[in-house]
Amino acid sequence: METVECGANMLVAPLDARQELGAAVLEQCRKKQGYSWNVDAYGDGHAAERVTEAIAANLAPISVPPSTTPLRRHGGNART
Repeated sequence: METVECGANMLVAPLDARQELGAAVLEQCRKKQGYSWNVDAYGDGHAAERVTEAIAANLAPISVPPSTTPLRRHGGNART
């Protein structure tokens, strides 16, 4: 929605797209000439980091005890 608000994109109703899409594309191309829109319209590129930090802050530390079951090793023969 941010890119529509700053003028970088335009919405066309799906049912009217066949009639309106061509004119909308031409209008956007016309507007693009000499127009610069806010490059931060999609955010600053660090959203995933902030989401990860928020999730981590709300998770309790997980303590996993060492396994008491010994690992079975196979000697390279599927029948072993």
